[in-house]
Amino acid sequence: MGHALLLTLGGAGITLALCPASAADGGSLGDGALSFKTDVRPILSEHCFPCHGFDENKREAGLRFDQREGAFALLPSGEHAIVSGKPENSLLVERTSAIDSSDLMPPVEFNRPLNTDQVAILEQWIKEGANWEEHWSFAPVSDVAPPTTTEPLGPIDAFIRSRLAQSDLEPSPEANPVTLLRRVTYDLTGLPPTPEEVEAFLKDPSPAAYSTVVDRLLESPRYGEHMGRYWLDAARYGDTHGLHLDNFRSMWPYRDWVINAFNENQPFDDFVVEQLAGDLLPEPTIEQQVGSGFNRCNVTSAEGGMIAAEYLSLYAKDRTETTGTVFLGLTMICAQCHNHKYDAISMQDYYGLYAFFNSLDEDASDKNIANPKPSIQVPTRAQQADLAALDAKREDYVAQLDAPLPELDAQQAGWESEWRQRLADRWLILVPESATSAHGTELVRQGDDSILAQGPNPAKETYEILAHSHISDITGVRLEALVGEGSPASVPGRASNQNFVLTHFQVEAFPAGHPELAQEVELVSAQASFSQDKYPVTGALDEAISGWAGLGIGGSRSATFIAAEPFGFEGGTGIRVKLKHESQFPQHNLGRVRLAITSEPALVPAKLGDWHSVGPFGESNGQKSLSEDFGPEESVNLGAPVGVAQLNWVDRPEYADGKVHPLANTPGSTYLYREIHAQTPRSLRVGVGSDDGIRIWLNGTLIHDNPVARGVALDQDSLELPLEQGRNELLLKVANYGGAAGFAFRKIDESMDDVPSNVGAVLGLASAERTPEHDKTIKYYYRGSHSPSWLKSREARDSVIAERTALQNSLPTTLVSKDLAKRRPAHILIRGQYDQLGPEVQPAVPAALPPLDKEGPLNRLDLAHWIVREDNPLTSRVTVNRFWQQFFGTGLVKTSEDFGIQGELPSHPELLDWLARHF
Repeated sequence: MGHALLLTLGGAGITLALCPASAADGGSLGDGALSFKTDVRPILSEHCFPCHGFDENKREAGLRFDQREGAFALLPSGEHAIVSGKPENSLLVERTSAIDSSDLMPPVEFNRPLNTDQVAILEQWIKEGANWEEHWSFAPVSDVAPPTTTEPLGPIDAFIRSRLAQSDLEPSPEANPVTLLRRVTYDLTGLPPTPEEVEAFLKDPSPAAYSTVVDRLLESPRYGEHMGRYWLDAARYGDTHGLHLDNFRSMWPYRDWVINAFNENQPFDDFVVEQLAGDLLPEPTIEQQVGSGFNRCNVTSAEGGMIAAEYLSLYAKDRTETTGTVFLGLTMICAQCHNHKYDAISMQDYYGLYAFFNSLDEDASDKNIANPKPSIQVPTRAQQADLAALDAKREDYVAQLDAPLPELDAQQAGWESEWRQRLADRWLILVPESATSAHGTELVRQGDDSILAQGPNPAKETYEILAHSHISDITGVRLEALVGEGSPASVPGRASNQNFVLTHFQVEAFPAGHPELAQEVELVSAQASFSQDKYPVTGALDEAISGWAGLGIGGSRSATFIAAEPFGFEGGTGIRVKLKHESQFPQHNLGRVRLAITSEPALVPAKLGDWHSVGPFGESNGQKSLSEDFGPEESVNLGAPVGVAQLNWVDRPEYADGKVHPLANTPGSTYLYREIHAQTPRSLRVGVGSDDGIRIWLNGTLIHDNPVARGVALDQDSLELPLEQGRNELLLKVANYGGAAGFAFRKIDESMDDVPSNVGAVLGLASAERTPEHDKTIKYYYRGSHSPSWLKSREARDSVIAERTALQNSLPTTLVSKDLAKRRPAHILIRGQYDQLGPEVQPAVPAALPPLDKEGPLNRLDLAHWIVREDNPLTSRVTVNRFWQQFFGTGLVKTSEDFGIQGELPSHPELLDWLARHF
């Protein structure tokens, strides 16, 4: 990146010519003709622009001096401020030289009076014809040739020598070899040369000795580190968030990206584009996304009570002003609250640029974490290779697991057929006696005992279906949402997209003939053949408006709802089912439904009783207490005291499953006991956590022993509880070795049908309803239960997955840019206030600069390409000037961050443009 330029500049022994007077002072009268840009505009800018400049809201008398048309225009008074060649007819001369203070300009109260020389300059300039020149930095970069010299010089030396001659100055003597080596080494690495490097340089007689040194320094990793320091300062890089608690933020991969960009001599155009919009490039690499961290280097906060809209606005302003300063050399911040007083930058221009940065997908609060979104993981190239190797290994195992096993697959087909018949025999379709709706939908019974919804399709609706059955021990109700048979949809909903949202499935039961005695049935679990993402069937168990939805694949759906206890009445059971559609999405009503019931006891989930506790015991040695027998290991009698201490059992209804519960902070062991009732034998998979060690007995048999020292959390251990039909006794013993203590318990899954619940749900599906993922679930379960060699391959695959997960979790992260899917509207903010919205603005570049060459929606990538476009007059000038400042302490433009009218003029304008042209 710019190695040729840096080779030319690094370590050069150049004496700069004297810079012209400050732009704010203006020029001086001499023998030659006056220059508008060096002699006149600085006077107008400093003394006249505040009232007669770009800001129309502050402009007085309809007069402006920031553009030629306004300065020479006919004023409302019928006069002209400037009449070319005629100072005696020019109001500018008359008012700036007025004797009467009431006529004098600038006004006395303005406290910026013109001196006699400045008034004389204005008069002389008008007399010479009032030649007008546009501001130098907005003009195209000129294609200037280096001056000719009498001795062979490089282009930069030729420009410098010519400028020295104009000021009657001689160049400094050529530096001695040691000084030259020291300068170039410091310039390119920030470090001094070693004694060995000095000795080698002095001993090298080659004319290319200096070039050899420069090449060596450019190849040094220290080169990128040194150059990167200056760029990172401009990019406002920091390793912390900068505000509030100022916690660590993981930005160092962006720092390393900058260093690598210099060391690898990345083209400057790519360097800019990837920082402003690397994430928006087609299929961006990890490195390109890391580069976009430039936009995330702004300070952020996580203070309590922060207003999100305010801070998001502050972040977008920071990016706007940083981009304006770093790449354009403009004081964009001056147009945040009003039009710029000096430069041709309006609030419209400011907020047009702001609009490019107003849609980052970020939170206002950094949450005091290292990687607030958007962020990505950043593997090294070696880690990327390791991840790819593990992916390939995993795919090899997956291919083995999915390969045909003809004999086993045939056995599986027979097993599935038996299961489907068993499940089909379990369900009895309900014959509806009536079907009504709350809001006008016509519900018509079909020949297959389903109910078809016709006619009006209201925004919200409730169906009520009434039926009777002779069964007195009903355990579950099945809802089929059907397509076909009069329903035109491929998804069983009546919405325009064929979807449905069932917000509540309610079942009531009553003795036959007595609907007035109806009571609601408690439903405790639900499973569906298919649920839309974020709309699971369990959402229909309560009154929440989320509900069960089915968009995603075509075909019918079914859902099974299981009761907490068998329900029904001897002599016949009346059943009333209500299907409520109360979601935020109008007309998402079911189109065709059918109900069925079952009395299969295996479907009723195990009932877990309340916990009871006693203890602690063995306070003298908490760790030893885990293996000591204090009585409950042999049998539990909740009504009898326990141990030598005769401690009583305490009812613990507050110990809800799925949460961590503290125990006594006393060393020793505490017992926890509960009963579990199951309608049929089954397996219950549970997760437990403990602080510290834990033992577990089921029906008097020790099934788990883990003497670990740890803090408690959910699911630290996972185990299967083989439940017997009827009453089961579960005993936990948690040993506290010291400090805090606690336990956690929750049910993960329940195999109520001799197979895991997810397998049972798939087996109950019709063939047309099964997806490839469903088929895989069945295949993997059957093979894992019947083939040890297949199971070994699956364990090997799982080991690879675990290894990859561990590697993935160890990867560093960094903050990157990412836009919202839908652009956040941007507005001109009145006086810069986030909550004072003016007109909406679209992304745009400042009107005074070359326009974007694209129409339609614009994003940061369009802005980045415009910034590095060849006809942009600022980016290359600003950049080479910053490099010059880095090497020589002062830029060719002294105000390196202000190329506007109030900034300094370039000391060597031709040299600046030559460098910008050849950068």
